[in-house]
Amino acid sequence: TNKQTNKQTNKQTNKQTNKSSLRLSYLYSLILLSFNPFLFSQAVAETLPTVVSKIGLGTLKSDNTWWSAVRALSSDGTIAGGKAHSDNNREVATIWSGKNWQNKTNLGTLKSDNTGVSEILALSSDGTIAGGMADNDNDDSKAAFWKIKYPEKKVIPATKIEDIAKKTVPAAKIQDIAKPITKPVVIAKIDVKNTQLSMARLGNDALDVVSLQTQSLQRLQQNRYVEKGKVGYLVRQDVAKQKGDTTASVGLGLSYGFGNGITAGINLDKSLSRQLPKSYKTDGNTGVGIFANWKGENWFVETTAAWQKDKVKVERPLLANTEAGSNKTTMKGSAVSLTAGYDFGKVSVYSSLRHSQVSRDAYVEKNAEFAASFAKLSYKDTALTLGVETKLPLTEQLNLLASAEVEQQLNNDAPTYAVSMPAVGSFSKTAKISKTRGRVQAGLSYNFNPKFSVTFTPYYEHTTFGYNGWGTSLQLKGVF
Repeated sequence: TNKQTNKQTNKQTNKQTNKSSLRLSYLYSLILLSFNPFLFSQAVAETLPTVVSKIGLGTLKSDNTWWSAVRALSSDGTIAGGKAHSDNNREVATIWSGKNWQNKTNLGTLKSDNTGVSEILALSSDGTIAGGMADNDNDDSKAAFWKIKYPEKKVIPATKIEDIAKKTVPAAKIQDIAKPITKPVVIAKIDVKNTQLSMARLGNDALDVVSLQTQSLQRLQQNRYVEKGKVGYLVRQDVAKQKGDTTASVGLGLSYGFGNGITAGINLDKSLSRQLPKSYKTDGNTGVGIFANWKGENWFVETTAAWQKDKVKVERPLLANTEAGSNKTTMKGSAVSLTAGYDFGKVSVYSSLRHSQVSRDAYVEKNAEFAASFAKLSYKDTALTLGVETKLPLTEQLNLLASAEVEQQLNNDAPTYAVSMPAVGSFSKTAKISKTRGRVQAGLSYNFNPKFSVTFTPYYEHTTFGYNGWGTSLQLKGVF
C-alpha cells in the first residue's frame, strides 16, 4: 500500500513539475519574442531555451535611437527585413545585412519624393525580393515589392592567400585584392495592385489585336471573276476601326481567267498605319491570299486561303510605380473558306464554311526587374455563313451595291491570355466569343468603261469578339 501511494504521489508530482516547466518555457519564449529589435541565436536544452547572444540592430536615425522591428529573415538568416525609424521620425522599410547585420538600407516608399511610411513583411529565401506595404502619392498604404541588389563578396584566390602568407604585400595591393563591400541598393520597387492592373489592361489589348488580325484575313479572301484569257487587277485602300483601334491598309489583287468559268488569283495586303492599342507597335506586316472560283450559268463555287505574319513590339501600360517591361514577338494568322451560291441575276445568295486561326508567340519581357512571362496566345474559329448580295443599276454607269450576312459559330477555341511574374503571381483571361455575328454593307460602283470601274463601300459589323466595328473600302478594278 505504501509503495502504491508513493508511486501515485511521484506521478502527480512529476506531472505538476512537467506542466510547470512547460508553462515556464512558454512564458519565457513570449518574453524573448517581445525583445524587438533583437535577433536571437537560441540553443535549446530540454524545454528551457537559453539566449546565447543578442544583437541590437539599431534604427535609421543618425543617433541610432528610437524604435525598429524585424519582420522577416532570409533562409540563412544573414539578411533581416522589417521597419525602423528614420531621421524624419517615420517608420520605413529597412534591410539589415552584412556582418552582424551592420548594413542598414532604407528601401523607401512608393511616393515620388520617397517620403511616408513603409514596412517589410516578408523576404524571399535569398533576400533579393522584399514584400510589404508602402505609402503612395495619395497617402494610401499599398502592397509593394522591392528588388534589392547586394554587393558581391570579394573572394581572394587561394594562390594569392599563399602569396600573402609567404611575403609582405603592399597595402595598395591588399586593397586591390579585397575591396571594401558597399551597401545593398534598391534597383526596383513596384506597386503590386497597379502592376496587376497593368497586366490586365495588356491582356485586353492583346485580345483586341487578335480581333484586328481576323479582319486583315477577311480582306485577303476577296475574289472576282474574269473571262477566259483575261487578266484582272484590283487596287484597294481599306480602313477598319473597332474600339478606337484603327487599321489603314492597301492591297493589290491579280486574277486570270482559265476558261470554263474558272478564275484564280492572288491578293496582297500591306498595312500603311495601325492605330493599335498603345501597348502594341507593329514593325510592318504583309499578308497573302489566294483564291480559285468556278461559275456556271447560275451556280458558283469559291475557295480562298490567306496567311499573315506581323512583328510587334509589346510594352506594358505604364501606371504609377510599375515597370515598362517590353519585348518583340510575332503574330501569325491563317484562314480558309469554301463558298457555294446561286446567282438569280440582280440578287445572289450564298453559304460559306470558314475557318480561321490567329496566334501570338510566347515571350519574356526585357527592361524589367520583375520581368513577366507571357504564354502563347492562340485562337481558332470555325463558322457557317449565310449571305445575300445585290447589284441594282441606277444609271447606265452607276450601280448600287448592297450585301448582308450572318455567321454562326460551329466550333471555337477561345484565346486565353496568361502571364506570370516573380513574386506578383499569375493572371489569365479568356476572351468571350460571340457565337452569332453579322455584317452589312452598301455602296456605289461606277463603270468608266467595260474594262475599268471604281467602287466605294462602307460597312458595319458585329465581330467575333463582340465588338461593333465599321470600315470603308475603296477599290479600282480593271481588266486587260
